[in-house]
Amino acid sequence: MKKTSVAWGGICGFLGAALAVLLTTPKSGKDIRATMKTKPSQELTKEPSPEEWKDVLADSQAAYKVLGQEVNTSIQRFREEIEPDIRTIEQEIREAIQLIRNWSSQAR
Repeated sequence: MKKTSVAWGGICGFLGAALAVLLTTPKSGKDIRATMKTKPSQELTKEPSPEEWKDVLADSQAAYKVLGQEVNTSIQRFREEIEPDIRTIEQEIREAIQLIRNWSSQAR
């Protein structure tokens, strides 16, 4: 994988996330901070219900499954990409060993 591809992927991901945050934020940061100072959020102080815990657990399990699949796909692609290089290196090592054997037999 090329470094430039990774860099562009990171930049695009960052810009996409920033745009999503800007488009979905209900208030400005200044307004949110002022609200949090004047009245504590009930969402932060109340105990989650068992149903909420189940929802969070289900979402987490689904995300973990997708993440696992993506990691496996990435590893498989990486292996496929490096396989030709591994074969080339193995061949070069075999050639180097043969060359050393030839030199050592000529030195005798």
